[in-house]
Amino acid sequence: MLKFPAAFPTWLPKPCRAVLNVQFSLANWSGQLREIAANTSRVEDENENTLGVVVIFGDITESIDLKEQVRRSSLMISLGEMAAGLAHEIRNGLTGIIGYATMLSESLAEGTEKNYAKAAVDEARNLSEIMNNFLLFARKSKLSTVETTLGQLAEETLALLKREMEAKGVQIKWGSRPAELPVEVDPPAIKQAILNILLNALQACTKGDYIEISNCTEGEMAVLKIRDTGCGMSKAELERVFEPFYTTKTKGVGLGMPVTYRIILDHRGIITIDSEPGLGTVVTVKIPGKRGENADNNSTGG
Repeated sequence: MLKFPAAFPTWLPKPCRAVLNVQFSLANWSGQLREIAANTSRVEDENENTLGVVVIFGDITESIDLKEQVRRSSLMISLGEMAAGLAHEIRNGLTGIIGYATMLSESLAEGTEKNYAKAAVDEARNLSEIMNNFLLFARKSKLSTVETTLGQLAEETLALLKREMEAKGVQIKWGSRPAELPVEVDPPAIKQAILNILLNALQACTKGDYIEISNCTEGEMAVLKIRDTGCGMSKAELERVFEPFYTTKTKGVGLGMPVTYRIILDHRGIITIDSEPGLGTVVTVKIPGKRGENADNNSTGG
Protein backbone atom coordinates (compact mmCIF):
# COMPACT_ATOMS: atom_id res chain seq x y z
CA MET A 1 0.00 0.00 0.00
CA LEU A 2 1.31 3.44 -0.95
CA LYS A 3 1.69 5.82 1.99
CA PHE A 4 2.47 9.52 1.71
CA PRO A 5 4.27 11.12 4.65
CA ALA A 6 1.98 13.09 6.97
CA ALA A 7 4.53 15.91 7.03
CA PHE A 8 7.80 16.61 5.31
CA PRO A 9 10.81 16.42 7.63
CA THR A 10 11.81 19.93 8.69
CA TRP A 11 15.49 19.12 8.45
CA LEU A 12 15.33 18.66 4.67
CA PRO A 13 16.31 21.61 2.44
CA LYS A 14 13.33 23.62 1.22
CA PRO A 15 13.42 22.29 -2.40
CA CYS A 16 13.28 18.71 -1.04
CA ARG A 17 10.39 19.61 1.27
CA ALA A 18 8.53 21.24 -1.60
CA VAL A 19 8.31 18.30 -4.00
CA LEU A 20 7.90 14.54 -3.65
CA ASN A 21 8.04 12.30 -6.75
CA VAL A 22 6.98 8.67 -6.45
CA GLN A 23 6.17 5.86 -8.86
CA PHE A 24 3.96 2.87 -8.11
CA SER A 25 1.81 0.17 -9.74
CA LEU A 26 -1.96 0.31 -9.64
CA ALA A 27 -4.55 -2.09 -11.09
CA ASN A 28 -7.27 -0.55 -13.26
CA TRP A 29 -10.89 -1.69 -13.42
CA SER A 30 -10.02 -4.61 -15.71
CA GLY A 31 -7.26 -5.81 -13.38
CA GLN A 32 -4.41 -4.66 -15.64
CA LEU A 33 -1.43 -3.18 -13.81
CA ARG A 34 -0.53 0.37 -14.78
CA GLU A 35 2.54 2.37 -13.79
CA ILE A 36 1.58 5.64 -12.10
CA ALA A 37 3.77 8.66 -11.35
CA ALA A 38 2.72 11.05 -8.58
CA ASN A 39 4.25 14.51 -8.18
CA THR A 40 3.42 16.20 -4.88
CA SER A 41 4.02 19.88 -4.16
CA ARG A 42 3.30 22.09 -1.17
CA VAL A 43 1.32 25.29 -1.67
CA GLU A 44 2.59 28.13 0.55
CA ASP A 45 1.62 31.71 1.20
CA GLU A 46 4.01 34.64 1.18
CA ASN A 47 5.09 33.77 4.74
CA GLU A 48 5.90 30.18 3.75
CA ASN A 49 2.94 28.85 5.68
CA THR A 50 1.55 25.64 4.16
CA LEU A 51 -1.87 26.18 2.61
CA GLY A 52 -2.23 22.71 1.15
CA VAL A 53 -0.74 20.08 -1.06
CA VAL A 54 -1.16 19.55 -4.80
CA VAL A 55 -0.81 15.99 -6.11
CA ILE A 56 -0.62 15.34 -9.85
CA PHE A 57 -1.03 11.76 -11.02
CA GLY A 58 0.02 10.53 -14.46
CA ASP A 59 -0.18 7.16 -16.22
CA ILE A 60 3.34 6.52 -17.51
CA THR A 61 2.84 2.90 -18.57
CA GLU A 62 3.21 3.65 -22.30
CA SER A 63 6.34 5.71 -21.67
CA ILE A 64 7.94 2.85 -19.74
CA ASP A 65 6.93 0.35 -22.44
CA LEU A 66 8.42 2.60 -25.12
CA LYS A 67 11.71 2.85 -23.25
CA GLU A 68 11.80 -0.94 -22.95
CA GLN A 69 11.14 -1.28 -26.70
CA VAL A 70 14.06 1.08 -27.41
CA ARG A 71 16.32 -0.87 -25.05
CA ARG A 72 15.46 -4.16 -26.72
CA SER A 73 15.96 -2.69 -30.20
CA SER A 74 19.40 -1.39 -29.25
CA LEU A 75 20.31 -4.82 -27.85
CA MET A 76 19.19 -6.49 -31.08
CA ILE A 77 21.29 -4.16 -33.24
CA SER A 78 24.42 -4.52 -31.11
CA LEU A 79 24.25 -8.30 -30.97
CA GLY A 80 23.52 -8.51 -34.67
CA GLU A 81 26.53 -6.44 -35.66
CA MET A 82 28.89 -8.43 -33.44
CA ALA A 83 27.70 -11.93 -34.15
CA ALA A 84 26.29 -12.09 -37.68
CA GLY A 85 29.68 -12.43 -39.34
CA LEU A 86 30.82 -15.12 -36.92
CA ALA A 87 27.59 -17.09 -37.32
CA HIS A 88 27.91 -16.95 -41.09
CA GLU A 89 31.42 -18.44 -40.98
CA ILE A 90 30.34 -21.18 -38.57
CA ARG A 91 27.42 -22.09 -40.83
CA ASN A 92 29.73 -22.37 -43.83
CA GLY A 93 32.01 -24.69 -41.89
CA LEU A 94 29.06 -26.83 -40.81
CA THR A 95 27.99 -27.20 -44.41
CA GLY A 96 31.32 -28.81 -45.22
CA ILE A 97 31.14 -31.08 -42.15
CA ILE A 98 27.63 -32.23 -43.11
CA GLY A 99 28.74 -32.99 -46.65
CA TYR A 100 31.82 -35.02 -45.70
CA ALA A 101 30.05 -36.83 -42.84
CA THR A 102 27.21 -37.77 -45.19
CA MET A 103 29.69 -39.17 -47.72
CA LEU A 104 31.41 -41.13 -44.95
CA SER A 105 28.09 -42.53 -43.71
CA GLU A 106 27.11 -43.67 -47.19
CA SER A 107 30.45 -45.42 -47.72
CA LEU A 108 30.27 -47.47 -44.50
CA ALA A 109 28.53 -50.77 -44.02
CA GLU A 110 25.73 -51.05 -41.49
CA GLY A 111 27.13 -51.08 -37.98
CA THR A 112 28.45 -48.97 -35.15
CA GLU A 113 30.70 -46.77 -37.27
CA LYS A 114 27.91 -45.96 -39.73
CA ASN A 115 25.65 -45.02 -36.80
CA TYR A 116 28.35 -42.70 -35.46
CA ALA A 117 28.62 -41.00 -38.85
CA LYS A 118 24.83 -40.56 -39.04
CA ALA A 119 24.81 -39.09 -35.54
CA ALA A 120 27.50 -36.61 -36.57
CA VAL A 121 25.38 -35.54 -39.57
CA ASP A 122 22.30 -35.07 -37.37
CA GLU A 123 24.14 -32.99 -34.78
CA ALA A 124 25.79 -30.84 -37.45
CA ARG A 125 22.39 -30.21 -39.04
CA ASN A 126 20.98 -29.20 -35.65
CA LEU A 127 23.82 -26.72 -35.19
CA SER A 128 23.28 -25.42 -38.72
CA GLU A 129 19.61 -24.81 -37.92
CA ILE A 130 20.61 -22.87 -34.81
CA MET A 131 22.94 -20.74 -36.91
CA ASN A 132 20.18 -20.11 -39.47
CA ASN A 133 17.86 -18.93 -36.69
CA PHE A 134 20.55 -16.74 -35.23
CA LEU A 135 21.27 -15.11 -38.59
CA LEU A 136 17.54 -14.54 -39.03
CA PHE A 137 17.54 -12.83 -35.64
CA ALA A 138 20.75 -10.87 -36.13
CA ARG A 139 20.29 -9.51 -39.64
CA LYS A 140 17.55 -7.32 -41.02
CA SER A 141 16.08 -9.46 -43.75
CA LYS A 142 14.73 -8.37 -47.13
CA LEU A 143 10.97 -8.75 -47.09
CA SER A 144 8.94 -9.98 -50.05
CA THR A 145 5.59 -8.54 -49.07
CA VAL A 146 2.11 -9.37 -50.32
CA GLU A 147 -1.33 -8.30 -49.15
CA THR A 148 -2.98 -10.72 -46.75
CA THR A 149 -4.43 -10.82 -43.23
CA LEU A 150 -2.98 -11.97 -39.92
CA GLY A 151 -5.97 -14.26 -39.36
CA GLN A 152 -5.36 -16.05 -42.64
CA LEU A 153 -1.69 -16.57 -41.82
CA ALA A 154 -2.63 -17.86 -38.35
CA GLU A 155 -5.02 -20.41 -39.90
CA GLU A 156 -2.31 -21.66 -42.27
CA THR A 157 0.21 -21.92 -39.43
CA LEU A 158 -2.22 -23.80 -37.20
CA ALA A 159 -2.49 -26.55 -39.80
CA LEU A 160 1.15 -27.42 -39.14
CA LEU A 161 0.46 -28.06 -35.44
CA LYS A 162 -2.96 -29.73 -35.65
CA ARG A 163 -1.77 -33.30 -35.01
CA GLU A 164 0.63 -32.28 -32.25
CA MET A 165 -2.12 -30.37 -30.46
CA GLU A 166 -4.56 -33.27 -30.78
CA ALA A 167 -1.98 -35.71 -29.43
CA LYS A 168 -1.39 -33.47 -26.41
CA GLY A 169 -5.09 -32.89 -25.76
CA VAL A 170 -4.92 -29.12 -26.27
CA GLN A 171 -7.87 -27.43 -27.96
CA ILE A 172 -7.89 -24.48 -30.34
CA LYS A 173 -10.55 -21.81 -29.95
CA TRP A 174 -11.24 -18.84 -32.19
CA GLY A 175 -12.28 -15.68 -30.42
CA SER A 176 -13.48 -12.43 -31.97
CA ARG A 177 -12.95 -12.38 -35.75
CA PRO A 178 -14.38 -9.21 -37.29
CA ALA A 179 -13.53 -8.18 -40.84
CA GLU A 180 -9.76 -7.83 -40.84
CA LEU A 181 -7.60 -4.93 -41.86
CA PRO A 182 -5.29 -6.16 -44.66
CA VAL A 183 -1.54 -6.03 -44.09
CA GLU A 184 1.48 -5.93 -46.41
CA VAL A 185 3.80 -8.58 -44.97
CA ASP A 186 6.24 -11.32 -45.87
CA PRO A 187 4.00 -14.40 -45.31
CA PRO A 188 6.77 -16.95 -44.56
CA ALA A 189 8.34 -14.59 -42.01
CA ILE A 190 5.07 -13.78 -40.22
CA LYS A 191 4.06 -17.46 -40.24
CA GLN A 192 7.42 -18.28 -38.62
CA ALA A 193 6.71 -15.70 -35.92
CA ILE A 194 3.21 -17.08 -35.33
CA LEU A 195 4.58 -20.63 -35.26
CA ASN A 196 7.11 -19.70 -32.58
CA ILE A 197 4.36 -18.13 -30.46
CA LEU A 198 2.07 -21.16 -30.90
CA LEU A 199 4.87 -23.60 -30.07
CA ASN A 200 5.58 -21.74 -26.83
CA ALA A 201 1.86 -21.76 -26.01
CA LEU A 202 1.58 -25.48 -26.76
CA GLN A 203 4.60 -26.32 -24.62
CA ALA A 204 3.10 -24.35 -21.72
CA CYS A 205 -0.19 -26.27 -21.93
CA THR A 206 -1.21 -29.66 -20.61
CA LYS A 207 -4.17 -31.89 -21.45
CA GLY A 208 -7.42 -29.95 -21.11
CA ASP A 209 -5.88 -26.51 -21.70
CA TYR A 210 -6.69 -24.48 -24.77
CA ILE A 211 -5.21 -21.86 -27.06
CA GLU A 212 -7.45 -19.02 -28.23
CA ILE A 213 -6.76 -16.91 -31.30
CA SER A 214 -8.56 -13.67 -32.06
CA ASN A 215 -8.07 -10.62 -34.23
CA CYS A 216 -9.26 -7.05 -34.33
CA THR A 217 -8.31 -3.60 -35.59
CA GLU A 218 -6.94 -0.86 -33.38
CA GLY A 219 -6.70 2.40 -35.26
CA GLU A 220 -4.32 1.78 -38.15
CA MET A 221 -2.99 -1.49 -36.72
CA ALA A 222 -4.10 -5.03 -37.49
CA VAL A 223 -4.03 -7.01 -34.24
CA LEU A 224 -3.61 -10.74 -33.61
CA LYS A 225 -3.91 -12.12 -30.07
CA ILE A 226 -2.86 -15.60 -29.03
CA ARG A 227 -3.92 -16.61 -25.52
CA ASP A 228 -3.20 -19.88 -23.75
CA THR A 229 -4.37 -21.29 -20.43
CA GLY A 230 -1.02 -22.92 -19.69
CA CYS A 231 1.40 -22.50 -16.81
CA GLY A 232 2.19 -18.83 -17.44
CA MET A 233 5.42 -16.99 -16.67
CA SER A 234 6.81 -15.21 -13.65
CA LYS A 235 7.68 -11.52 -13.82
CA ALA A 236 11.40 -12.39 -13.97
CA GLU A 237 10.85 -14.78 -16.89
CA LEU A 238 8.65 -12.27 -18.69
CA GLU A 239 11.32 -9.57 -18.49
CA ARG A 240 13.83 -11.84 -20.25
CA VAL A 241 11.56 -13.55 -22.77
CA PHE A 242 13.01 -11.65 -25.76
CA GLU A 243 16.65 -12.06 -24.72
CA PRO A 244 18.70 -14.26 -27.08
CA PHE A 245 19.59 -17.71 -25.69
CA TYR A 246 17.41 -17.29 -22.61
CA THR A 247 15.24 -20.37 -22.12
CA THR A 248 13.57 -22.30 -19.31
CA LYS A 249 13.26 -25.46 -21.42
CA THR A 250 15.64 -28.38 -21.01
CA LYS A 251 16.02 -28.75 -24.79
CA GLY A 252 15.45 -25.14 -25.76
CA VAL A 253 17.96 -22.88 -27.49
CA GLY A 254 16.35 -19.56 -26.58
CA LEU A 255 16.07 -18.06 -30.07
CA GLY A 256 12.38 -18.57 -30.85
CA MET A 257 11.03 -15.41 -29.26
CA PRO A 258 14.04 -13.20 -30.17
CA VAL A 259 13.54 -14.26 -33.81
CA THR A 260 9.82 -13.53 -33.49
CA TYR A 261 10.58 -10.11 -32.03
CA ARG A 262 12.96 -9.33 -34.89
CA ILE A 263 10.42 -10.38 -37.53
CA ILE A 264 7.70 -8.18 -36.04
CA LEU A 265 10.19 -5.31 -35.71
CA ASP A 266 11.17 -5.68 -39.39
CA HIS A 267 7.48 -5.24 -40.27
CA ARG A 268 7.30 -2.01 -38.20
CA GLY A 269 5.09 -3.87 -35.76
CA ILE A 270 4.78 -4.31 -32.01
CA ILE A 271 4.69 -7.48 -29.92
CA THR A 272 3.73 -7.51 -26.24
CA ILE A 273 3.29 -10.33 -23.73
CA ASP A 274 1.14 -10.46 -20.60
CA SER A 275 1.48 -13.48 -18.34
CA GLU A 276 0.99 -14.65 -14.78
CA PRO A 277 1.99 -17.98 -13.21
CA GLY A 278 -0.92 -20.39 -13.29
CA LEU A 279 -3.13 -18.05 -15.35
CA GLY A 280 -1.65 -18.43 -18.81
CA THR A 281 -0.18 -16.03 -21.34
CA VAL A 282 -1.48 -13.53 -23.90
CA VAL A 283 0.74 -12.54 -26.83
CA THR A 284 -0.41 -9.52 -28.84
CA VAL A 285 1.00 -8.78 -32.29
CA LYS A 286 0.24 -5.47 -34.02
CA ILE A 287 1.17 -4.80 -37.66
CA PRO A 288 0.47 -1.56 -39.57
CA GLY A 289 -2.56 -2.14 -41.76
CA LYS A 290 -3.04 -1.32 -45.40
CA ARG A 291 -5.92 1.08 -45.68
CA GLY A 292 -7.88 0.90 -48.93
CA GLU A 293 -11.45 1.39 -50.01
CA ASN A 294 -12.45 -2.13 -48.97
CA ALA A 295 -10.49 -2.02 -45.74
CA ASP A 296 -12.03 1.31 -44.73
CA ASN A 297 -15.51 -0.02 -45.34
CA ASN A 298 -15.07 -3.41 -43.69
CA SER A 299 -12.63 -3.04 -40.81
CA THR A 300 -13.98 -3.11 -37.28
CA GLY A 301 -12.37 -1.64 -34.19
CA GLY A 302 -11.58 -3.90 -31.25
